[in-house]
Amino acid sequence: MGDDTAVEPSKYTEFAAGLLAIAATSCFAISFAIIKHLTVDLTEPVIAFFRGVFASLLFLPMLVRRGFGFFATTRPIAHIWRSVFGFGSFLIFVYALRLLPLGDVVALSYTAPFWSILLGAAVFRERIGWRLAGAVAVGFLGVWLIARPSGQMMIGAGAATALTAALATSLAMMMVKQLSTSEPPDRITFYFIGVGGVIAIIPAAFDWQWPSPHHWPGLMAIGALFYCGQFCLTRAYAHGTMSRIAPLDFVRLPIALVLGFTAFGEVPTVAALAGMVLIVLASLDILLFGRRRAG
Repeated sequence: MGDDTAVEPSKYTEFAAGLLAIAATSCFAISFAIIKHLTVDLTEPVIAFFRGVFASLLFLPMLVRRGFGFFATTRPIAHIWRSVFGFGSFLIFVYALRLLPLGDVVALSYTAPFWSILLGAAVFRERIGWRLAGAVAVGFLGVWLIARPSGQMMIGAGAATALTAALATSLAMMMVKQLSTSEPPDRITFYFIGVGGVIAIIPAAFDWQWPSPHHWPGLMAIGALFYCGQFCLTRAYAHGTMSRIAPLDFVRLPIALVLGFTAFGEVPTVAALAGMVLIVLASLDILLFGRRRAG
C-alpha cells in the first residue's frame, strides 16, 4: 500500500500518538478562545462555515503535490457520517450553551472520552485495565473541580442536549478509528473539513451575515487551527488505541483556563487550579504508562 496508507496501532507508536492528541487539543482550545471572541458579532454557523473554507484552502498545496487521485475513496458514506457526527456535535454543543450554565455544559462535554472508552471496549475489544480506569477517574474528578457543575446539571432538556453533543463527539472519533484501518490520515482530514464545510452552509444560510474586515484575521486563524488540530487528531487515532487517546482530551480544559485568564481576564478558583493539576497528572500518567509498556 505504501507509506501513505493507514498504520495499525502498535506499542511503539503509542507515545507519539499521545503527543499528537495533546497538540490537537491545544489547537482546538486556542481556536475556541478566538471563536468566543467572534461570537460577539457573528453567528456560530457562519463562523463554522468560514472555518471550513479556510481550512480547506490549506489542502490546495497537497492537492497540487499529490493529485486528486490520492483523495479517491471507496468509503464515501463513512466519511459523510464522520462529518455529520463531528459538525453536529459542535452545533449541538453551542445550542446547549443556551440552555445550561457554561460550567454544566463543559462538565457534560467531558463525558465524551468515557463514551469513547466504552465504545472502544465494545467495538474494538480494547482492554481497560485498572490503571487506565483509575487515571480516567482522577481526570474526571479534575473536570468536576474546574467546572463545579450545579445541582441541576442532570435535569431537563439542556442536560440531554449536552450529553447528545458528547455522544456525537465520541461517535465521530469512533468513525475516525474505523476509517483509519483503510484510509490515510490526510484523506480522512480532507473529507471531514470539506464535507463539514458543505454541511455548514445549511444552517448558515438561515442566519447569514457577512463578516466585517476586522473579523477576517480571526476566521483565517480558526481555519488554520482547525486544520492543524484535525491533522494531528487523525494521526493520533490512526496510531494509538481509542481508550488511551480519548482521555488526553482532558488537557484542553487547563489550556482553556490559561487562555481565559490571559485573553478574557477570567481568574480560576482554587478548586479550578486543583482540578487542573489532577487533569494534567492523569493525562501524563496515561501517556507515560503507554510509553513504558512500549519499552
